[in-house]
Amino acid sequence: MPFSDSAELHPTLPAWGILGCVALALAVLLAWTAGSTLAQDQTEEEDLTVGLASLESHLKRGKEFFADLKFPEAIAEFDQVVQVYDAGKLQDGGESALHSVAEALDLRARAYFNQGDRTRAAADFAKLLRVDIDYQIDRRVVSPKVIELYEQVKKENVGTLSVTTDPPGAVVYLNDEEISRTPVSGRAVMGGTYKLKLALKGFQDHQEDLILNPRTELKRNIKLTPNRRTLQFITEPSGVNVLIDGAVAGTTFGSLPPELQSQVKDAGLDPARASAPLVIPNVEPGEHQVRFEKECFEPQPRTIQVSLDLEKNSIQYFQPVALKQEIGTLKVTSHPSGAEVFVDGKSQGTTPLHQAVVCAGDRDIRLAKRGEGVWFDRVRIKADVTNLLDATLRPTLLYVGTFRLDEWGRLSWSDEDKLLLEQMKSLRSVNQVRSDDNLKSLRESLVAELQQPTQAEKLRKGAGLPAARVLDSLGRFQADLLLVGISISEQGGKGKESLFLYSSEQPEPDIVQFDLAKPAEVQDFLIRFDRIPELTRPWVGAAFTDTLLGEGPVVVRVVKSGPGDRAGLLAADQVISVNGKKVSEAKALLVGTAGWKEKERLSFAVRREGTTQSIGLTVESTPVLIPLYSPGRLYNKALCDYRQLARGADDPFQRALAQVNLGLAFMHFHAYDKALSESFNAVNLPAGGGISRGTVRYYQGLCYLKKDLVPEAHTAFQEAAASPEATLETNDGPPVAARARNLLQ
Repeated sequence: MPFSDSAELHPTLPAWGILGCVALALAVLLAWTAGSTLAQDQTEEEDLTVGLASLESHLKRGKEFFADLKFPEAIAEFDQVVQVYDAGKLQDGGESALHSVAEALDLRARAYFNQGDRTRAAADFAKLLRVDIDYQIDRRVVSPKVIELYEQVKKENVGTLSVTTDPPGAVVYLNDEEISRTPVSGRAVMGGTYKLKLALKGFQDHQEDLILNPRTELKRNIKLTPNRRTLQFITEPSGVNVLIDGAVAGTTFGSLPPELQSQVKDAGLDPARASAPLVIPNVEPGEHQVRFEKECFEPQPRTIQVSLDLEKNSIQYFQPVALKQEIGTLKVTSHPSGAEVFVDGKSQGTTPLHQAVVCAGDRDIRLAKRGEGVWFDRVRIKADVTNLLDATLRPTLLYVGTFRLDEWGRLSWSDEDKLLLEQMKSLRSVNQVRSDDNLKSLRESLVAELQQPTQAEKLRKGAGLPAARVLDSLGRFQADLLLVGISISEQGGKGKESLFLYSSEQPEPDIVQFDLAKPAEVQDFLIRFDRIPELTRPWVGAAFTDTLLGEGPVVVRVVKSGPGDRAGLLAADQVISVNGKKVSEAKALLVGTAGWKEKERLSFAVRREGTTQSIGLTVESTPVLIPLYSPGRLYNKALCDYRQLARGADDPFQRALAQVNLGLAFMHFHAYDKALSESFNAVNLPAGGGISRGTVRYYQGLCYLKKDLVPEAHTAFQEAAASPEATLETNDGPPVAARARNLLQ
């Protein structure tokens, strides 16, 4: 009868089972399958999952047989676990899988021992050490004789490795497997031949072959050879960015320690203003371009030569660097005055600004006056002088005048625009170029050019000014908009009058036809021209319609997460009154008609399922997007207005909305390149409901499609289609996703 030890009969079972192993397999699979095809991924996942599940199943049954002293049956099950490992199916199974293999080898060795087969038991213990050299047998439940055999096998197969380096901290690899960082002391290693590699940033990799014998300790003490150098810089003042070959390597800080003050003083610097030494490690040997930069100081470039110190690896010192402060003064006037002046985002006061001390160099300067407009540009400020800036808020309009082309092809400057000129004095949204000799000269040159037969025929067919003349005139008068009237006389006394509105943003005009002699038509045009486009409007987040089913309009739509939704309005609610005032028609609930203001508190009385309920609602705001095509819009004026708002609006979200509208105005003129580059590709709206990132991606897709960039359009429409709550026009406008899906088809 084979020897048995009762302590061997009740091993502790591991807590994790097949379900835990499958979860592990899925986690390992995420990293293992990168770069493979879908079919390969599925096959590999199945192989690994099956292998792990089989391992756990056999290990569990083997433990049960072992506990019942059925050692041959237990050995057969453990054989299956070891075969899964030997077949190479667990390379990516993780530490838990390897621990299960080690446990199977431990139990199989003990089963062999209980059957009196010490040779096979010793062989399994040796293999166990190769799987997990740090495996610990539970000495509380295992026979001392078994432990004695295990320790004997360990002595015959395992040695120890100790590695120290100068300097310490090197990563130690044995046969390309990372084991630790130096110093390594008494690391247990199976006897055999190994490739040792040591790696430390700033030093050459060290590699050598080792022969490690069992029962012995192999000690290696290695001095690493540097391949980079540590540099030290001192600057006056501190806070200087140090760039090496164009990349920021560090920033000086603190104050100079006493032991270095004499050295800095000898270099001509003020020790009281000098920084503490800045140490920059791991710089390659050779020539480098170093640049010292600090806001409001003149940059200092240096060329340095870095050399290696193979013996001591000491710090390489360089001459301290002093930067010269560069500041200038800024005097700003604006039209109108009272505009707040911002330099690099920081307020400097309001115009007229007589003297503001600012850093020299290129500065972002913005003038803003609420309700009047903005001015924005990047201005170079010169040091040690007073820099003058005179800025005009609002876009600038150049009105060239009205020209009449008679039936004989003669062109003349006409005075039939007197009514228009008179009413233009009331415009508030633009600055206007005053009539002077330069403007008179422009008119005369246009008359001479446009009455040439070819040009006159183009005018008769509805063309306006040549694009080159428009751009030249806008540049000469530093204007944003150009307005010109063309009156065409035809035989029989019939004719037509058109106004052409150009902008500096793109070459195509807005064309408006009306009678310059009719005050109402002139006034209507100027009202449209002078209106600043709205970026938001009041919003309740619900739509209403009239029905024949009751005494008030019915809610037909409630926008998710809108004010109506949060207040508790539901589709099919019948509105009886608002703020105690009876409502009989849906048009009375339009925000524009009702005159509701943002943040206004409303009390709705609604009938729901036969009962009347009171619902409190706070009016909010919704973004508003300009339509792509609207007969009443002056899109060139909109371009200038939205450009100004995109640059000068105080709120980032308002600037983003203005930029989206800028893109839509470009799309109206089929300027899809500009719509993309100057709007949609640069705007940053958050994902979510209403006017959002999905909206922008939809318009990007349209632009790409118009440019025949089909892959880019497809990608944009896919993202738009995946934005279920994004809308067009306003937060309660048409859904983006449905339109994007149609275009994808």
